[in-house]
Amino acid sequence: MIFFISDNGGPTVHKYAFNASDNSPLRGSKGTTLEAGIRVPFIVSWPGQIASGGKYDEPVIQIDIFPTVLAAAGIDAKPEKRLDGVNLLPFLHGETSGSPHEALYWRFLGQIAIRRGNWKLVSYFAKMDEGELLRSDPRDEMTPLRLYNLKRDIGESQDLSQQEPQVAA
Repeated sequence: MIFFISDNGGPTVHKYAFNASDNSPLRGSKGTTLEAGIRVPFIVSWPGQIASGGKYDEPVIQIDIFPTVLAAAGIDAKPEKRLDGVNLLPFLHGETSGSPHEALYWRFLGQIAIRRGNWKLVSYFAKMDEGELLRSDPRDEMTPLRLYNLKRDIGESQDLSQQEPQVAA
């Protein structure tokens, strides 16, 4: 069983940024809680056990690897360990549908993000609203909580927190 994931997001193109990455159509960059900072590839290969060429579109996270590997090895996770991840095998085999997580959470240097279904509530470095973040830019001021519908707006350009206060709450 092989898992391929990547580091979170790429540093963006700018003469003072880290290197030359283009995260389009995602907004943000490495070190932010915007989609370009947290969305990464997640590929699983297990010849003879998981059909090749399949695609699973629900969000998963790297903490799902450990419970999935335990299940693949036939090892029951000890309940007292209270693993945060989910065994993905029933989803990858098509035995279970839907999302393995009710919500996913991120936090980093004062930033936060919560994703539930297609909705994402996020607060990030305010300087990001002026363009991409440079190494020398301050990281002390955060945006207010903003709400995005990732199915309709993967680039996180339309804050819906005022139009959808019940979802934001």
